[in-house]
Amino acid sequence: MSRPIRHADLLARALGELTGAERERVDSALAADAALRQEFESIAGHLLQYEHLPPAPPPPPFAQIEAALDDGSTPDLGVLRLQDAPPRRRSLTAVTALAALLLAAVLVWRPWDTRQGSGELIDLVAGRGMQLLRAGSALPAPAHAKRTVQRGDVLHCLEAAEARLGERIRIVLDGGARLRIESGERVALQEGRAWFEVAPGAFEVETPHGPVRVLGTAFEVDLRAGGLEVAVAHGRVRAAAQEIAQGEQLSQGQVSSLTGDAGAWFQRPSLLLEAGSGPQPTLTRPLTLRVVFFNPGNVPLTLPGPAAARSPLWISFETLAGRVLRELPVLEAHVTSGREVLRAGHALDLGPGARQTVTLKILPPVGSPGAYRCRALYRPEGQPGVLSTPLDVEVR
Repeated sequence: MSRPIRHADLLARALGELTGAERERVDSALAADAALRQEFESIAGHLLQYEHLPPAPPPPPFAQIEAALDDGSTPDLGVLRLQDAPPRRRSLTAVTALAALLLAAVLVWRPWDTRQGSGELIDLVAGRGMQLLRAGSALPAPAHAKRTVQRGDVLHCLEAAEARLGERIRIVLDGGARLRIESGERVALQEGRAWFEVAPGAFEVETPHGPVRVLGTAFEVDLRAGGLEVAVAHGRVRAAAQEIAQGEQLSQGQVSSLTGDAGAWFQRPSLLLEAGSGPQPTLTRPLTLRVVFFNPGNVPLTLPGPAAARSPLWISFETLAGRVLRELPVLEAHVTSGREVLRAGHALDLGPGARQTVTLKILPPVGSPGAYRCRALYRPEGQPGVLSTPLDVEVR
């Protein structure tokens, strides 16, 4: 007689830490028990949220000083140094009070200090998932609203989103990209892929592999492969001491022609969420959905399956006002066709213009009947996410 499935088993399944036999045992239980599957989806949803929390800010100075005092060492404070003569308790109290006072002054002053940095206006036209970070902390960044940003502010996206810097620069960030604002004419792409449209005038993109300089053009910078890749749709740029003209790309240090039309090269893959045929969904009756993957560009698109136990395909349920109720991983038990997209260790290649449809049934995770909005999110491990357009559904 097999032992019952415990919470620890579900957590290990979500983290991909089970052996093949144990994984099959847990999956069989999930397929047979709706309550157990709901518990697993809750665990997986929490893990997904933890993965995308912003990094913790560095500890404040007084914490570093106190930690050094506690272990008996003397921290280097520059001009202000601890003396040997005063008692240790007095030194700790004085330094901690001074550091706390300085920290309080920074916290009170900084939100009102608009003179720092470049003071450029950036118009965020962003989908859900874009964050504006200052010193590691998230700032409010409402869609379609202009706000003053400072040198050092960072844009971070979970899904593809658009931003405008000033009046002449349009930036589209892929999911997972991070972009640091340096000035109105200069940004630093820290990771991921970004598309830039620049009106005539100087502009520069810093990267870990050197700058990309332009004068009025539309181009893409990609750091995902570990090196610098640049593709130019219009105009001309200079990167890695080489000129890259319209219709050309820089990859692995070599300049070559783009395959096909340059404008279509940059079209991102998309997801379309459609209502499938089936009875009207209720609180206890599954909702039938079709998720359509589409590759509109001129380069092959690879859809990798899950590298571990985590599903790359998620369904998000929201209110009509946009408040997210829950995100659910799509398990193999939910899928009625197109299983190859979600098979572990499998990769499906979509050529230019190709489509792939996954049909699934999933129980709406809502508390009461009414009108709701759902989206599909394809987020394979270590890859940028692709978010579908919303689909309105009625749950009875």
